[in-house]
Amino acid sequence: MRDQTIALACVRHGLNPHHGRDTDKLPSELLDELMRARASTTDDHELRRANKMSVEALVREIARHDEALAQRLARPAEALAL
Repeated sequence: MRDQTIALACVRHGLNPHHGRDTDKLPSELLDELMRARASTTDDHELRRANKMSVEALVREIARHDEALAQRLARPAEALAL
């Protein structure tokens, strides 16, 4: 999910979306959000927290491209974020 979120953000910012090549050129607030979505341990609670944040970041990025699509994906995405 992080890779797809990064690729979409790169496209939105006119950066190379392939293999994370221009990831470091994304706005710092987006990079901070993606860092917070990384799991710091492998315990169940932390993995669930990171997964939820990753799903939410992906849906937010989709909304920046296509609000109607993001609205349609919101409920299924919630199920993924449990």
